[in-house]
Amino acid sequence: MEHIFFLPVRLVYWLIKGEYSAIRGVFQAFGKIDIVSTKRRLKKKEQYKITDRAIFEIFLKDYSMIGKISVNKSLSQKQDSSR
Repeated sequence: MEHIFFLPVRLVYWLIKGEYSAIRGVFQAFGKIDIVSTKRRLKKKEQYKITDRAIFEIFLKDYSMIGKISVNKSLSQKQDSSR
């Protein structure tokens, strides 16, 4: 955002130096601000699009694996102690 504060100074500098393509590029970029901000906003919304069910499935899957591992270890320990 701080770039915008220096933009008037840069525009005057480019005008004095005769760098008209830089000036034209700035105005073209300003013309696309709406498109860019809309795409960023939509992308941000998509980034957090996950259902509660999907989250529960992830945790339940991980939890069931942990439960199986601990059950299998305890069973193998019981078998080893009985020998």
